[in-house]
Amino acid sequence: MNNMKIIAISVIALVCFIYPSVTQAQDDYTFVNSFPSGAVGFAPKLNGLTGDSVAVDSSGNIYVADSLDRILKFTSDGVFLKTFGSSGLGAGQFRVISDIAVDNSGNAYVADMSNYRIQKLSSEGDFLKMWGGFGDTNGLFNNPGGVAVDSDSGNVYVADTFNHRIQKFTSSGVFLKKWGQKGNDDGEFSEPWDVAVDHLGNVYVADGENNRIQKFTADGVFITKWGNLGDGNGQFKYLSHVVVDNSGNIYVSDSGNNRIQKFTSDGIFLAKWGTQGVDDGQFKYPSGIAVDGSGNVYVADTNNNRIQKFTGDGVFLTKWGASSDKGKFDFPYGIAIDSTGDVYVADAGNSRIQKFTSDGVFLTKWGTEGSDDGQFSVPWGIVSDNRGNVYVVDSWNNRIQKFTSDGVFLTKWGENGSNNGQFNPPVDIAVDSSGNVYVTDGENNRIQKFTPDGVFLMAWGSKGTGNGHFNYPSGIAIDRSDNIYVTDMGNNRIQKFTSKGSFMTKFIMKDPDNDQLFTPCDVAVDSSGNIYVVDTYNIRIQEFNSKGVFMSNFGTFGVEGMGLCYPTNIAISKSGLIYVADSYNECVKVFRSTKGGAVTSQGKQPVTWGMVKRTELYQNYPNPFNPETWIPYQLGENADVTIKIYNSAGHLIRKLDIGKKSTGSYLDKDSAAYWDGKNTQGDKVASGVYFYQFSAGSYTALRKFVVID
Repeated sequence: MNNMKIIAISVIALVCFIYPSVTQAQDDYTFVNSFPSGAVGFAPKLNGLTGDSVAVDSSGNIYVADSLDRILKFTSDGVFLKTFGSSGLGAGQFRVISDIAVDNSGNAYVADMSNYRIQKLSSEGDFLKMWGGFGDTNGLFNNPGGVAVDSDSGNVYVADTFNHRIQKFTSSGVFLKKWGQKGNDDGEFSEPWDVAVDHLGNVYVADGENNRIQKFTADGVFITKWGNLGDGNGQFKYLSHVVVDNSGNIYVSDSGNNRIQKFTSDGIFLAKWGTQGVDDGQFKYPSGIAVDGSGNVYVADTNNNRIQKFTGDGVFLTKWGASSDKGKFDFPYGIAIDSTGDVYVADAGNSRIQKFTSDGVFLTKWGTEGSDDGQFSVPWGIVSDNRGNVYVVDSWNNRIQKFTSDGVFLTKWGENGSNNGQFNPPVDIAVDSSGNVYVTDGENNRIQKFTPDGVFLMAWGSKGTGNGHFNYPSGIAIDRSDNIYVTDMGNNRIQKFTSKGSFMTKFIMKDPDNDQLFTPCDVAVDSSGNIYVVDTYNIRIQEFNSKGVFMSNFGTFGVEGMGLCYPTNIAISKSGLIYVADSYNECVKVFRSTKGGAVTSQGKQPVTWGMVKRTELYQNYPNPFNPETWIPYQLGENADVTIKIYNSAGHLIRKLDIGKKSTGSYLDKDSAAYWDGKNTQGDKVASGVYFYQFSAGSYTALRKFVVID
């Protein structure tokens, strides 16, 4: 995949971990429904590690942590029971859940990695207790990666990953003991990633960077070890999690080899299963692992976005959570509505288009991964014309494809480049009343106009901040008078043009006294001429009149009801229903205005709300990426900045010495930290989930990102 194809989501990825202090005008809108109906799927693989942690209680219920910092509870057969937790710093909130353990009473202990603490919850998700904090003294942590509970006393063992040690506590968090230091001798660790305890009280540690399992007594006395780097029996490549069954057998998720290995309690190899793939029994980076009382093994199949269940010998039993099933989504990005009210969704992560009724009932789908006719590589924008034809922005193939309303291929145009009719890459698409097609051409910073069959007509725009200039145009919409509205993302504004590309007006979407980005991602126009903007960074939808005067907004970070996480696209039906592609929640959400018809201005002006200036690490962009990405941050004081890149098993693969930086914001590509996707040896890293640890003075933070081929 070349550099032009990796622009991907580009400057729109600073979301979901940053919370705007905005008073939302929620009363003007109401939540109608979402589809797929009752969706509770795991956060998509495009957002990072999915199902990093999995645990089972004495009743056989399964607990799964996903990348939205929440815990989902299922029956042993995958029937959803409930969810609890959210992103944040408070009690019962999390920032990167790295592991879960459940005691005999059903209490769950959660390794809240980036909050540097352990939280204890009831089986219903009620907060009970927490302990920890950042540091290297007793009871403090530097990114706790794993947690386990013994069966007799309820003592809690924590893999204190970046302090290279194991800490032991009572069930109330009272410190008891610690052992280990950085190294590769017996009893030493190099980033231990997980810990497990058998029924005799023996402790097993997944010694990440050393690619081995170490076994200890309950007091930390070394007993034995096994494993080294490789793909043979008993060898590991990025081992990430370890678990013990009631018979004392040890199961290890050998993530880099895409398999599970089974051993006796003394490390004698017994069995293995799994290869790379998407079929039953295959994996794409297996991580979390758990065993129930009957010996069944549950595996968090990370990049396949699902849980798989096996017998203790690796026989496949069932699975759930796969976002590739009919009617489910993996990063739904674009959305369109035809003249009959049917809804089309560009299901980007699954490289397909799905069609639904206005109520979310699945009708049909088409497309697979590829570059042939009718295939896609990350479809983003989509639109339907007045004849029912469907145009799809096949972004990473740098082309437009045209279909019938049932998915029959008609024609295509475009390729990678900067000449007329070429794209770099195409992002969104709109059709005027005459059937002419307009495409936002992202890195070429222009709008291109075509006939319905793809004949080039004209183009306008170039890189810049002046009227008619763009900094990554993303969304596009057309009103009843064929005026063109474009979300000029990097310039944080909306621009309005005639159908011939003549500049008409603009409205700025950024508070000049606030350094936080607004990043408008998409735009839609209703029958009254009101403009709806997907305010991606602030996780909300904003409404303006045709002159750009603010009228109302709705949405807040969350999962249920009015909650959104990474909204990317918007469409409005003739009846006034507002459809939003809620990408990280893996669904389409439907809203309705409670105001009834056109509304009048509330006399408010556009404004972006921000945060108190302080040191803060933000999400990288683009994410996923290949082969490069930018890591934005801000500093509340002068500091030396370093960033360490780890793979999913906790192995350090690259250190970025950014150097001494002054107080301020480092958010755009000219100032943010840059990683070229290579390890210390200069080799390109493999596809998978990675972590970046940011250090600035006494401040440290950890986030996740994904490299894809």
